[in-house]
Amino acid sequence: NNNIIPEQITTIRVTKKSQREKLYIIEWIIAFDTESNCFHIRWKDYPPDQDTWEPKDRIVKDVPQLVKLFWKDYNTKQRRATI
Repeated sequence: NNNIIPEQITTIRVTKKSQREKLYIIEWIIAFDTESNCFHIRWKDYPPDQDTWEPKDRIVKDVPQLVKLFWKDYNTKQRRATI
């Protein structure tokens, strides 16, 4: 899959009051929903039924390079669809 990118730009940190910091790795961004303003995320080492919708602001803040790659790929596919 050409959407998979190097792990160093796909890490999200989650800290809960009762837990230590845990790192989750994004395998790829599947889609973006304009109504909810969220990205559909596939997590590395988790099955598809564990995919989640995550707020755009958080994903842009935590993994900006991944977001840039997603939009670049998305725009390329959009151009191809209109040809």
